[in-house]
Amino acid sequence: MASVAAFPLRESSIPLNRFGIRPRRSPLINWITQKRLKRAGETLLRWIETSKPATDSRLESQGASVIK
Repeated sequence: MASVAAFPLRESSIPLNRFGIRPRRSPLINWITQKRLKRAGETLLRWIETSKPATDSRLESQGASVIK
């Protein structure tokens, strides 16, 4: 198996085997994918927390009504 993807493939892109059955993903691949998603979520939350807070004027310019 020379061409192994570096990222998990979508369920629909897994080819059918010779019996016409789409093989199930291995528990290891599922576990790795879960860990990756968790890490990505944590990174996103950290980025949101550290990014500068939206100012009232910036929100108003985007059409949001700011309660004062």
